[in-house]
Amino acid sequence: MIVYEVGSFRLCVERRALTHSGKSVGAGAKVVETLIALVESSGMAVSKEALMERLWPDRFVEESNLAQNVYVLRKIFRLYGDQTSIETVSGYGYRLRAQVSRATVAPAAPAIERRRRLFAWPRIASIALVAALGVAFAFYTGSTGAPKPTPLSVEGARLYAIGRYYWNLRSAAGVENSMRYFARVIDLDPTSPLGYVGLADANESMGDYCYGSHRPSVYFARARVYAMEALSLDPGSAPAHATLGLAELHAGRATAAAAEFRRAIAADPQYAAGHEWYGIALARQGQLREGWAQLSLAARLDPLSVATLTWMSRLAFSDGRVADAAVYRAEAAELSPQLVARPSPPPNHPAWASIEDGEHAPPTGSRRAAYIRHETIFTARAARRAADRAGHGLTVGAGDPYQR
Repeated sequence: MIVYEVGSFRLCVERRALTHSGKSVGAGAKVVETLIALVESSGMAVSKEALMERLWPDRFVEESNLAQNVYVLRKIFRLYGDQTSIETVSGYGYRLRAQVSRATVAPAAPAIERRRRLFAWPRIASIALVAALGVAFAFYTGSTGAPKPTPLSVEGARLYAIGRYYWNLRSAAGVENSMRYFARVIDLDPTSPLGYVGLADANESMGDYCYGSHRPSVYFARARVYAMEALSLDPGSAPAHATLGLAELHAGRATAAAAEFRRAIAADPQYAAGHEWYGIALARQGQLREGWAQLSLAARLDPLSVATLTWMSRLAFSDGRVADAAVYRAEAAELSPQLVARPSPPPNHPAWASIEDGEHAPPTGSRRAAYIRHETIFTARAARRAADRAGHGLTVGAGDPYQR
């Protein structure tokens, strides 16, 4: 049996088990496999390509999956007092900095003792899980007195801006590209919350628009983990609170979602996505006037948001303003043609239960025909009308139909 001492941890290769002071730390199999690969490199840097080939040899996965494994390992090491366990080698991969040695393994215990230890493991794992959840909750509530968040480096800020550009497209390729950029932000600036928030938002978009190879619940679970990590670094992060709100909305907890959106808006009234998602939540509850106000504000704060324009189109259409709806949708199509032109999923696809996309899809029957006809007419003129909307009485906010 091959066992390594990795800093204050013990790593059993055959069992794929990581323990500390004889207790399991509850790391997943892929996370432990990542650590094994780094340990076996004998202090040398391991490329991301080599790690991904080893962890997922038979399928393609996003680089963000590897970044998530490294993030979990760093968090485990940090929980036990090691702040510099894994080094990022810029543009290449990762290197393990912890001290590593082969451990002396005691002879196997008698069968009865082994069974006794076996039955003890669930209790130990449960205690470890409760402790970990307690730490996570402390981070979430900000009771740990977390330091002021670290700003992004110049290169990190550049990569983050590119990631946000791709994420804003909301297309499958755009969201996947954004994940790669946000993962690079984490590599460069692991103590800044923004890279984690970016990956949280990208994972929520993967789930909400039903992209990727996993069920939406998988992506939303990942998003929650990343958002919680962002809050551990900055308890007042508006983007992180907004992201948690969207996760709550996806889970059907509208009250909790609204509370998170309000926290996000209070922390940063200029954060457009917080207003957009809060507007969607209000519209879904039938508060159309309030929802329209939030969406209009989001559009003013971020005129390039495809998701905001799409929802404004849906609300305008529901109010009988077919022409206005087509203008908003045409503008969204200009910003992200791949999103608007992609084929619709089958009726039983989980996209129909999503938030930004799907639930309020273009209508059916004669109203759908009218919608498509007006959309076709206005698409060719969308650029000119967007530049001079005031002359047509379509200025965002000023033409609020719910102020009549």
